[in-house]
Amino acid sequence: MSVDRLKSITIQDFRSIGGEITIPLDAQVVLIHGPNGTGKTSTLSAIEFALAGSVDSLRRVDPNYLDHLVHRGATHTNISVNVEMSGKDLTHALRFAQGDDLGIAPILQDTEAHFFSERCYLAQSTLGRLLEIYAERDGDQNSPLTRFVNDVLGLDTLEALTKGLNASKDIRNTRNLVPGIAALEREVAMLTSDKAAKKARRDRLAQAQARILQDIEPGLRLLGSVAYGSDVAVAMDRLATTEDTSGDISLVELTGYRREIESLLQRLSSVKQTSLGVDLAALEERAHESSSLTAEWQTKVGQRIEKLLEQARGEFPDLASLTTSSPAMAVSTALARISAELESCSSRLHADAVDRDRLDELIISAEADGARIALIDEQTATVTAGAGEIAKLLAALGPHIHNSECIVCGRDYSEISEEPLSAQLARRAAQLSDQAERLAELNRAKHDAATSLSNITSEMKLIEARILQSSVRSLLVSREAQFQDWQNQLSARVADAELGTKHLRETTQARMALATARNDAGAWIEVRNSASGICQKLSIDPPSDVEPIDSLLDRISTHIRTLMTEGEERLAARTALKDSHRTWMQLTNDLSDVDVEHSRLDSRLKELLAERDEFERRRNGAKQLLKVATEVQQKIIREVFNDSLNSVWRDLFVRLAPKEPFVPAFRVAEGRKTSPQLTTVHRAGGTGGSPGAMLSAGNLNTAALTLFLALHLTAGEKLPLLVLDDPVQSMDDVHISQFAALLRTLSKQHSRQVIVAVHERALFDYLALELSPAFDGDRLITVELKKQSDGTSFAAPSYHFYSDDPVHVSA
Repeated sequence: MSVDRLKSITIQDFRSIGGEITIPLDAQVVLIHGPNGTGKTSTLSAIEFALAGSVDSLRRVDPNYLDHLVHRGATHTNISVNVEMSGKDLTHALRFAQGDDLGIAPILQDTEAHFFSERCYLAQSTLGRLLEIYAERDGDQNSPLTRFVNDVLGLDTLEALTKGLNASKDIRNTRNLVPGIAALEREVAMLTSDKAAKKARRDRLAQAQARILQDIEPGLRLLGSVAYGSDVAVAMDRLATTEDTSGDISLVELTGYRREIESLLQRLSSVKQTSLGVDLAALEERAHESSSLTAEWQTKVGQRIEKLLEQARGEFPDLASLTTSSPAMAVSTALARISAELESCSSRLHADAVDRDRLDELIISAEADGARIALIDEQTATVTAGAGEIAKLLAALGPHIHNSECIVCGRDYSEISEEPLSAQLARRAAQLSDQAERLAELNRAKHDAATSLSNITSEMKLIEARILQSSVRSLLVSREAQFQDWQNQLSARVADAELGTKHLRETTQARMALATARNDAGAWIEVRNSASGICQKLSIDPPSDVEPIDSLLDRISTHIRTLMTEGEERLAARTALKDSHRTWMQLTNDLSDVDVEHSRLDSRLKELLAERDEFERRRNGAKQLLKVATEVQQKIIREVFNDSLNSVWRDLFVRLAPKEPFVPAFRVAEGRKTSPQLTTVHRAGGTGGSPGAMLSAGNLNTAALTLFLALHLTAGEKLPLLVLDDPVQSMDDVHISQFAALLRTLSKQHSRQVIVAVHERALFDYLALELSPAFDGDRLITVELKKQSDGTSFAAPSYHFYSDDPVHVSA
């Protein structure tokens, strides 16, 4: 089985993606945007890894790329992708830890996985090297372009087939292998001649019978030969030899019914001349008109409203339908339920956004308090411990100093300084007092900062417990978008629902008034009951309770005239059939005699032809297969490759680069071996050099991009997926505009699910506008990736639904 559509993917700790993100993909077009390093390429690589089991763009540059798939600091990566396969949803989970034995089981098998990596996914690193990858490599029959040619054209299979069938071309080789074939051929020729004579006689008899069958076939169809199956001869025999027991009403009975209808019309004419008859006719017309308006409303509007209500019952199973409640009541009830649920989703998403913003603020505040505590610790280390006590001690020694001799150590202070010892002692005491006061201030500041950090940490834990998980928040965003879409559509149908309620009420009132009037009209009722009885006898549809009596009688009269015409035609056809049947039986007897003789010859001939037919069948089959294989080999090379692939590539390139005179193309020599080359062709005629020599850098990227798309389209519709990683490189505004139109064509007309990752914000907004939903049921998903303050990744998806043009709706 192959993947029909990607629905969503959940990625945890894969390459540059830290943490877990969930990205919805259930749309025809998905646009992914984010600054460098936020995980755009990693997201697309995760899709390839889950589908194909490898990442080819990384393997080309680093054979050991698997050692670097797990996000730095994590122990393993988890990828869970939800896909649609053969109409069913399937969730596939993949867990990979660095150093594992690579027991990876991707969704796609080998052939489909290889097709996705080469034909459906264009990595950013591959785009710049695509022409180089597909350029000619002398002597290398395993190059990517050669593999593509052999895969598409099947040249290896055809080559092996033609070699094995060469021996079937010469009948003499076969006769040498089977000696009895010559005698067998002579006897077969003699019996074939005798059999041909008998066949000519039989053909003349069969042609006579065929003319009879052709002449009587219209009559058989009229008489109902279908009752006897598809054999016209059997039908003719049975119908000609049996009475007409088809159960049709006889012409006599139909004549009686016709007279009865004429009598009812006369009575109705008399009743209509009374006032009661006039009132009944008006009431019947009114009931018929109101029922028609109600039916028309139900077909044009009611079915659409019921479809919307049916969709909403997936979330609200108890919503009333239009058949159990009035349309206005059903729509208003559904709107109230949907609006309440929409407000709940919006409130939860808003509260989560507020918590995330507050968490970012707290993280910044916590970092500031931590830095403040570290600075205070550095300043505290420079202050002398116990400075206050030392200052008091020095102050107490002051009164005891009378000269320059230190009372502690006994040294003469005048030897080292001319300043008096008492003055030095007083100044030192003052310095220590200042340090003691500074140390107290630092301790108070540190206590305040520690208290603030503790409060911030507690609040962060509370907020982190409330923050929604990525999968839950993605589900809420999806539900909010769905509820908003239902609310918009049902709000636009309120007036239609009220109109439907009005029609239903008027129809009910008209039916009740008509029923009441009919109960009071005896003669009118007698006419209607008689007409209903005739309907039952003729097995035609009975009248509805609002069908006017004139219309009913006219319908019965028309049916009777039709039955009488058919009865007269059947009678004439049965008479002619009996005459043809007598001639048919004589021809049948003659054919039986010829068949007996022909059967005798055929029995003997079959014994002889048993071996020869098998031999000729196999030999002729081999010869035809050899011829077809040779012709197909050349035809595929010429039409499928040189014409189809070059035509698609040319159309795509000219569309994106309308002013470039040289168009890139493939050149493949016709023959058993393929030697593909990349070249250019001038639009006015003639050939040029290689694309690298003839095209500018911007148009080289355009050529590579359109080559990838041409290979994707030419290879068929194995996988309706197209994944592009920042494909717009060195393109001007004209190229980008044409590229957007091309993506729209691929998604809308070619039914490809397109996933595009872009780096530039302006380009992302432009593509979102150009690829917006274009019809009912179409939608676009845009995803913005970013890094949070803690280094984890965050995905913000948005859903875009189709909505009617306001100007068109008002008109």
